[in-house]
Amino acid sequence: MSPPSSTDTAITVGSHHDDDENDTESLTDSVREHMYENRLRYHAYRSGRYAFPNDATEQDRDEMKHIISVELCGRYYFSPVQDAMARGAEVLDLVADLNPNSTFLGIDLSPIQPPEVPPNCHFMVDDIEHENGWDLDKDHFDFIHLRHTLHSVRDRPELMQRAYEYAHPSHFPSLPSPGASSG
Repeated sequence: MSPPSSTDTAITVGSHHDDDENDTESLTDSVREHMYENRLRYHAYRSGRYAFPNDATEQDRDEMKHIISVELCGRYYFSPVQDAMARGAEVLDLVADLNPNSTFLGIDLSPIQPPEVPPNCHFMVDDIEHENGWDLDKDHFDFIHLRHTLHSVRDRPELMQRAYEYAHPSHFPSLPSPGASSG
């Protein structure tokens, strides 16, 4: 994945969108669109894949889940690595303060991440369960962290298999959610 140019937002789009062209440099208009139902805003890309809205109220709830998890658990993750990442603001917490020499990629169905991020942090609008896999090379990641997402995953064994395929052989995924297993 190439990083976004300085004129783009920090969000890029994987190749699994619209007309299946490989557009990892900027967001298409259709990805930026949102769907509205009962005065709630939802992502338009792969509509229906995630049941919760992506409006400000939901983003605040997500941020509160992050804060509560860190406060109650005293850490960001439970994997035997020094420091890793989570989503949106959580990624920024770790990038800015703990890992300035690492590169971080946050993946989400919604283009709702902050427009200005450190140079070592990137976001991609994509579906972690896309049937064609991820728009990245196998063995790409040193660390894969999924938190507060398993409720929306339709095929957990398939997602775990994919996470192991895309992690370097000596690394493994982290799934700090109730009832989840990371190995």
